[in-house]
Amino acid sequence: MNTNVSTVSPTTDITRKKKYRRTTRHYVKTAQASKRCSQSTRTTLNTSMDNTRYQHYPVTLSTYQEQTRCIQINLQHSRSATYNLMKVIDTEEPDLILLQEPYEYQNRPVVIEKKYRIFTAGKGKHRADIIIINSKIDAMLIAKLSDEDTVLLEIIHKNLKFFAASTYFDIEDQIENN
Repeated sequence: MNTNVSTVSPTTDITRKKKYRRTTRHYVKTAQASKRCSQSTRTTLNTSMDNTRYQHYPVTLSTYQEQTRCIQINLQHSRSATYNLMKVIDTEEPDLILLQEPYEYQNRPVVIEKKYRIFTAGKGKHRADIIIINSKIDAMLIAKLSDEDTVLLEIIHKNLKFFAASTYFDIEDQIENN
């Protein structure tokens, strides 16, 4: 008599139970961790990873870090591009703007609203500017390293201190000469 009997070895059954316990413990821990994160005031970043083993763990930052929003643009001496930039400032609300080839009249930037602080250097035609939009930002021009083609600022925004540079490199000039 031929009968097919399927047998399960005791070791495979124990292994299955351990895996089940590990996975349920894993989900319980991640649910508790995500609940703690949502109740706290910390910033939570969602990270997507291909590996499913790690995708349930949220990444939390223990300290709140300030952001400074910047825009860099080459206006190519265009009045209409400058008008469009003013619209972008109203919608995006950046903190500072790094400009190359701004629109100027008599070597002074025009079309840019007077309430913004404009930093330029040199006496000729400027090809680099920095505009500070946020009034809470302290900025100081580094005059020794700035000219018509380069503007360097030391910026202090809340706890953050950094340097911002807007530079223009003429396509006809050799980099070695500058």
